[in-house]
Amino acid sequence: MALGCWALGGKGWGGQSEKDSLEVMEEAYRRGIRHFDTAQGYGCSEKLVGKFIGNERGKFFLASKVYPGQEPGCIREALHRSLENLCTDRIDLYYLHWPREGMDIRKQVEELAEAREEGLIGSIGVSNYSVEQIQLAMEVAPIDFLQAGHHLFWRYIEKDILPFCRDNGIRVVSYSSLGQGILTGKFGRQLRFPAGDHRTRVIHFQEEVWPRVYEAVEALRPLAKQAGRPMAHLALQWSASREGVSCILAGARNRRQMAENSAAFEGAIDPAILQEMTRISDGLIPELPEATNIFNH
Repeated sequence: MALGCWALGGKGWGGQSEKDSLEVMEEAYRRGIRHFDTAQGYGCSEKLVGKFIGNERGKFFLASKVYPGQEPGCIREALHRSLENLCTDRIDLYYLHWPREGMDIRKQVEELAEAREEGLIGSIGVSNYSVEQIQLAMEVAPIDFLQAGHHLFWRYIEKDILPFCRDNGIRVVSYSSLGQGILTGKFGRQLRFPAGDHRTRVIHFQEEVWPRVYEAVEALRPLAKQAGRPMAHLALQWSASREGVSCILAGARNRRQMAENSAAFEGAIDPAILQEMTRISDGLIPELPEATNIFNH
């Protein structure tokens, strides 16, 4: 499991204190997590990660993402901003964050390939790309990683993208492993988010969709009780068990959440429970709106 650092930057989450963000990273490090995933689009996340790591750069695997929609020719400049923010001279894994219609993916990848040759980045990744878009990228250079949304209640990539990546040696990092908080079981039937919270755009939280999602969450509660574990533990173990997923990201907004997430793999959950979770998911997925990502971009 890796630490997803989106929420730490505050942007799109209704506010986040620097103290809480630094404590999350401290707890993650204390519990053995060294892969930190951030992005230019995550508010001040890159800078906070850089501040936390300080002089201990060699102990971490850093992943970041160029700001979505960067024109070919601007990738190098964006990369140098990330390097500066993270207080490092090399990023282990650098992603193109979102594809943009009409933009030449191949020219973007050319710039990343040059940066890799120069040692500024270690691996090239793409995030939220379709099979066809990954194929275009691969015409220019090998793609090492794909990052995509995937969790118990969102399995779009399982149909075509996961098999393609497996067949082509591309490692898959899944984000939103807790379904933007849904799979912690913390939301009631009536939803209320603070102003500026990105989750108002997430498919599962839409007014016409949420009642059915809520029912599915409630169906998980007896399984969590049976396992004697928090619902989040079930969700994280389920995600990590899926064939073709190399690494799962889980975010946290405070030390307590980070401690709970990192404890998810302290003892295996009964495979029969994971199988029943899949059955619940199988009943929900066909009722969700058709989209290629949870934000319906």
